[in-house]
Amino acid sequence: MSKGFKKGSFKHFDFSRPFLFLARHYKMMLAFIGLLILLSIAGIYGFISENKANSNVLDYITGNHDTRKGLDFLKEHFNVSGDAMFAVEGKTTDDTELAQKIDTISNFSAVEQLVWYGTLEVFDMIDSLLSIFTDIEIDTAEFKDFLKQPVSDENSVYLVLILHSYTPGSTAAFDLLDSISDELSPRDVSFAGMTATAKTVMHDTLDELPMYMLIAALAVILVLLMTSRSLFETLPFIIILLLSIAITIGANYLLPQVSVVAVATTALIQLAYTLAVMLMLIAHYRDKRDQYDSPIPAIKSTITAKYPTIILTSLFSMIAILSISLMPMGFDITFSLIRGIFITTIVILFFTPPILMALDKITLKKKFVRHFELTPKLAYKVYSKPEYKRSLLLILTLLGIFSILLNQSDDSIYLSYFKMSNVTNEKTNIELGSDKLANQLIIAVPVIPEDNMTQADYITELKNLEHVNSVLGAFTAIDIAPEKVIALIPLMPGDIENFFAKANDTWYTMCTIILSSNITESDSVATYTQISDITDKYFSKSFKFGVSTGIYDMSKDVHTRFLIIESIVFLVMLILFTILLKSLKKGFLVSMVLRIAMALSTSFTILFTLTNTNFLVYLLAAGILAPIVLLYTLTLFNSFESYKKSNFDQPIELAMCETLPHIMRSGIACSIGCFAVAIYASNMIVKNLTILLGAGSIMIALIISIYSAALLSIRPRKRKPPG
Repeated sequence: MSKGFKKGSFKHFDFSRPFLFLARHYKMMLAFIGLLILLSIAGIYGFISENKANSNVLDYITGNHDTRKGLDFLKEHFNVSGDAMFAVEGKTTDDTELAQKIDTISNFSAVEQLVWYGTLEVFDMIDSLLSIFTDIEIDTAEFKDFLKQPVSDENSVYLVLILHSYTPGSTAAFDLLDSISDELSPRDVSFAGMTATAKTVMHDTLDELPMYMLIAALAVILVLLMTSRSLFETLPFIIILLLSIAITIGANYLLPQVSVVAVATTALIQLAYTLAVMLMLIAHYRDKRDQYDSPIPAIKSTITAKYPTIILTSLFSMIAILSISLMPMGFDITFSLIRGIFITTIVILFFTPPILMALDKITLKKKFVRHFELTPKLAYKVYSKPEYKRSLLLILTLLGIFSILLNQSDDSIYLSYFKMSNVTNEKTNIELGSDKLANQLIIAVPVIPEDNMTQADYITELKNLEHVNSVLGAFTAIDIAPEKVIALIPLMPGDIENFFAKANDTWYTMCTIILSSNITESDSVATYTQISDITDKYFSKSFKFGVSTGIYDMSKDVHTRFLIIESIVFLVMLILFTILLKSLKKGFLVSMVLRIAMALSTSFTILFTLTNTNFLVYLLAAGILAPIVLLYTLTLFNSFESYKKSNFDQPIELAMCETLPHIMRSGIACSIGCFAVAIYASNMIVKNLTILLGAGSIMIALIISIYSAALLSIRPRKRKPPG
């Protein structure tokens, strides 16, 4: 043992010393903060300029889903990774200029297949040749009706289907759309499909993200000013929030790519978490600062009293967030959220003391009267009257059962990867035309069907399905023996040859099934199942990819994954609170109350969103609410334990008086900030997330304020003496 180190000295080590050192050298720390901000700005610029934000959620789909199988097969054998469907207006007859432009587009790099009205001229040419030597006829009437739709006597909307080799969320794919728009300029173009959706999500999220944070911050600051004693209380929150978000987004530059969904989700979590933590720290610091002549003792008291709660909350929050890795895109979002919580915690722990020190003079000068004072009166009533506890427990139980049932409803969530933007404007003829291409299913099947069945019969069965609008492929217009087609493939024009590819000594053909654009999800799943059944009857193998494929994949296990994630988060809370309260009964009751609060938040989101909740938000619910739930509850319980260990007569009442007003302030401020963003946001993921966070913050704060304190009064039953 080294000299000067006494046994047991580590137990009495004052862990506030390094943080107080930073507080005393606050000028040095402020300079370091300035350097971090500059580095973060440089990282953010590089992150955006080098397009490291990936808006293509399909890149994160793994496993045995039909979506992944279809994507991999099309990429390997047809060199197809994405699509660029669009509608453009032109003359009904003899639009030579448009034909030339489309021909130019067909020669763009990475364009593997292009089908439009002009492509039918190739079929007509083949028909003319065949009519000389055979009795085979090619009927392109259905093709023509779908690909050219008159809107007036002179003009028509032309639909163009492009399959390309670029990843839909890549810069190259976005540049392809821009090149198509430039080539067709000044004609209006409306895009649909994977690449168009990825581009819309990218711009909606990244372009609006600064505005999201500004709106949320202004709304939060307004609430804080109305419930604070000093303007000072808002400044540390703003500084810490901006610093943690800037560092997190800037650090993304060091990664190959990050989903924009993960970026937006992490920023919103950091907003709510920073607000809750900083309100708790500042409130304690202000109360202690009035007792001392110097800020150092107040900072030390704040560190000693609140830092263990923050560290414990962040640790168990990160453990709970690990459950999100079970969902699609799970690893990317999990890694981003854990990194966001970790960075926010580090920023709070190390930079709050010097910031409090630097702003101490403002604290003493800028004081004003609170406009609102939040008091835990209702919680007193619940605590003091046992009948209130029983009634509230019954109400919570009934609400919890309703919420859990609602959360398991198939009609409560939107399962598509692609619907992430909410457009409510009145649509033009061109936009209505592109909508008809928005719900397509790309399918690759062997050229030769099983048991002497024919491609023509297969396509006819598909067309007879209620929600199938059209089937576009090499065999749509021509009924010819598949064996003859294989022999003719090398002689076919490029426009037709691109419909075929050879894989493992088997020739495959690719076709596009156009489904109704306004189909419901339940009908989409049913139609996809019907298409799969018909396809399995005709072919031993098939590979499918499209909007309906993603919906079908998610419909199989989204609720199961939701329950698993929720169960893991519940188990984390149960372990934590059982250890802290030293009682399995108390730990279970507290965890159940918090689980009901989280279920109510999810239900509120489902009931009050203008559209169904996106499945990603549905699966994220437990993970993103975990930090708020744990922080609020641990703040209350640790305060109770502190008063109890100090032998105060009424530890529960004192803990309620100390913590509940700040918990309610945090819940109200976070809710107003989140709801303000939800009104503005056009990205459905962000809209759903902010509604979930807003509802969760206030509901969790209310339930903890009203009922969790009452759970602390539970005492073990005393055994009756024998006899």
